[in-house]
Amino acid sequence: MALLKSVVMAGKHASNDNSQFYRDLMTFGLRWLLGGIIIFGGAWFLTTQVFGGDDEPSATSLFEVVASTGTPAPASTSTSSSSTALTTVVVTPATSAPPTTSVPTTTTTVAATTTVVPTTIGPELPPTELTARVLNSTGRPGLAAVVTEQLAALGYVMRQQDNYGTPLSTTTVFYVPGLDREAATLAGHLAGDTTIAPNPAPEPSAELLVVLGSSYP
Repeated sequence: MALLKSVVMAGKHASNDNSQFYRDLMTFGLRWLLGGIIIFGGAWFLTTQVFGGDDEPSATSLFEVVASTGTPAPASTSTSSSSTALTTVVVTPATSAPPTTSVPTTTTTVAATTTVVPTTIGPELPPTELTARVLNSTGRPGLAAVVTEQLAALGYVMRQQDNYGTPLSTTTVFYVPGLDREAATLAGHLAGDTTIAPNPAPEPSAELLVVLGSSYP
């Protein structure tokens, strides 16, 4: 009030120069502005800091800290309903042993092969180029004549049939050297069990000599 009074008194007795008046008016306004700032600042401080609410951060503030900084806020030990516990669950995938693969074992059996090496070289002679003779050792009359006719029908050049003095159990075809294949072919035309063998006679009466044995039916 003293300042206002001095300003008014100065206005009454002031000269035509108003510069001093404006300076005093500006100083007065600044003092009022500074006083208002101090008063309102003190009131805000008392309200928010001294008489403020709960100091614990709410659940919303916890999430705001995580979102802004990228790191979780420290967990609160208070049991207040406004706080929210953050729980991290780490799930470890179970590992299983790789499946075992059993390889079945296989056994390969190679069949044995038998190779027949012929004793003669060259093509087998046809019946028309072979001489044959039938001898009977069974004692059955007329058997040699019957077989002679059968072989002649196949093309063999037949010699005179006769009897054989020594009885044989198996019909045998005797052959001269080099005619083993031809003897086997002729034996295949005979009935019953037959066999072939080299002819031991130095001068046989035929290239193929058939001796009918008891195996002939």
